[in-house]
Amino acid sequence: MKILLSHASHFDKSEGIHFARVLRRLGHDVHEVNLAATAAGTGSPGQLVRGYPADVSIEELLADSGGGDLFLYLEPAGLIPVGLERSPIPTAAVFADTHRNVRSHLLVATLFDHVFSYMRNYVDVYRHHPAAARHWLPYGCDPMVFRDCGVDRDLDVAFIGRLHTAERARIIESIRRRHRMNDQRYYLQSEVPGVYSRAKIVVELPVADTMHFRLFEALFCGAMLVAKRANGGEEELFKDGVHYVSVDDEDDLHGKLDYYLTHDEERQRIALNGHEAATQEHTLDHRMLQLVKTIAHGPKDSAPVRRMTKREVLRTYAMIHERAGRVETLLKMAAAARKTPWVRAELLGRSARSLGRRMVLGW
Repeated sequence: MKILLSHASHFDKSEGIHFARVLRRLGHDVHEVNLAATAAGTGSPGQLVRGYPADVSIEELLADSGGGDLFLYLEPAGLIPVGLERSPIPTAAVFADTHRNVRSHLLVATLFDHVFSYMRNYVDVYRHHPAAARHWLPYGCDPMVFRDCGVDRDLDVAFIGRLHTAERARIIESIRRRHRMNDQRYYLQSEVPGVYSRAKIVVELPVADTMHFRLFEALFCGAMLVAKRANGGEEELFKDGVHYVSVDDEDDLHGKLDYYLTHDEERQRIALNGHEAATQEHTLDHRMLQLVKTIAHGPKDSAPVRRMTKREVLRTYAMIHERAGRVETLLKMAAAARKTPWVRAELLGRSARSLGRRMVLGW
């Protein structure tokens, strides 16, 4: 299968870097695409990520790639070509962090035939798609990247993530005062396996009722996982007390950290169980096989945009560009609509709001 894969190739933690590697390993022909200004790429040496303007059409992409069988978009910040409402090939999007801005995710989702959500509890928010076109795709890891590096586990506890809530920052600081931890800083993705391979325990503090990729990375690297209970799907994929340990609150967390750090045999048994379950059933290879099979056997032409009027299609793209701060693209769209005053006026208004958004956010 020839897959046009759109992802934020400029970001070292882009899932697309792993998707591209694994899909190629499974025998697919993958053409990576991104916005021209951010298409330098951080994948394997020699792999070219083609950069395009934000208003490139799906037909132009297909012509430039010599055709294709699937357009796959990984949210956020990749390339979304215009004309997806008339795409001659299936389209699909993979969404993360839906809980942070449901309306924005719903807007983008309307452009795609199939919607895959990392978050089980948010699959059904994509209600404009038929049930057979919205899917739960849990995170998975490439064991060639996320693995036990075989180093001494000289850290009691590890946590890698943003301390963007007061509660999370307070809990991590309270753990740091009691146990040996890794430095709390930004880590390149290439550094993560080394940190988790040094940890006896990795702590997962999910936001809302979600399951984070940290859970899988910890298990793949052979650490014991202690996760705050979220019921985000972890209880369906793994068994509490066998593959990982859940906690209900901060007191429970400290109590279990203290217990398992002084009961090496129990901790190591759970860590091994979790590692074996993850590497046998939850690799990214498994996830990519599931994704491709689901699309091949699922409904066709399910994207809501395929049933929209021309005006609704234009407005959908304009709203996406506005939220992304693409003032230049909106101005180009307005110039192209000079013979339709009301369209031109709306696009100019959106470009002004987009500029204001960039100024406020400091883009």
